[in-house]
Amino acid sequence: MAKIKLGAAPKHFKKTVKFTMLDGTTGSIEMNYIYRTRKEFGALVDEARAQAVKQAAELETGETFTLAGHLAATDLANADYLLKIANGWDVEADFTHAACEQLGDELPAAIVAIVDGYRLAVTEGSLGNLPL
Repeated sequence: MAKIKLGAAPKHFKKTVKFTMLDGTTGSIEMNYIYRTRKEFGALVDEARAQAVKQAAELETGETFTLAGHLAATDLANADYLLKIANGWDVEADFTHAACEQLGDELPAAIVAIVDGYRLAVTEGSLGNLPL
C-alpha cells in the first residue's frame, strides 16, 4: 500500500474519459488534467460562473437571441474552460482553443465527459474510468 505524504500532489494526472458517440459506439479520450485541490477547484468554478453571469448580462442589451449564437458562445466558453483544466489529450488534433471548440461543436458528449471526469477526480478522488 502506498504511503500517504501530504503536500506532494502531482502537477498533472491522466484520466481516460468515455462517452457515447453519435452512432452509439463508445468514444474515449485520454486527458492530461491539471491537478487542483478541492478548494482550488471551487475557486475555478466560481470564476467560470462569474464569467457566465457577466456574459448573460451582456446579452440583456436588447440583442435578439438566436440558438446558433447561444451554441457558439457555449462552445467558446467550454473551450476556455477545457484549457483551464487540462493541457493535453490523445485526440488527433493539437490541444488548442480552436480544437476544443470543434470538439464541443461536433461531439458535445465528449465535453460533458471531460468536464465531469475532471470534477469527479478533483472533488472525489475518482481516478478510474467513468462508467457510461
